[in-house]
Amino acid sequence: MLRKGTSPWRLDLAGGLLTLLGAVLALLCVGVQYSRFGSEELAGIPMRRHQVFVLSALELPITARWSAVVQELFNTGAARDFYEFSEATHEIVAGVKGEILPHTLFEFGLIENLFKFDNSPDFGLHFGISRRF
Repeated sequence: MLRKGTSPWRLDLAGGLLTLLGAVLALLCVGVQYSRFGSEELAGIPMRRHQVFVLSALELPITARWSAVVQELFNTGAARDFYEFSEATHEIVAGVKGEILPHTLFEFGLIENLFKFDNSPDFGLHFGISRRF
């Protein structure tokens, strides 16, 4: 039996905009997500029931098969009253994306926390491979 405020469910609403910029065919993406969490605490830490994420990204072609990517992610603090984890975070990713095989994309990025250094990872690596069918 779940106690009041301990539901494992989460509701997300998201929307975004993608557009081409000028003659260089650069892509600009802006997205917003709203989340409502079912639980009011996690491991004894009081959590916010609502959280907002805003993502902005820019992709610039380097060659016909490779692009440079820069994105910034903002999100409201996850904890209700728990030191730096109650404050908003800003993270930036700089990396590359390229087609390594037909229909196969490879992504690599460096992640860095901006402004507040105590409430999220200070540095990270992102690797990804995706295949279009």
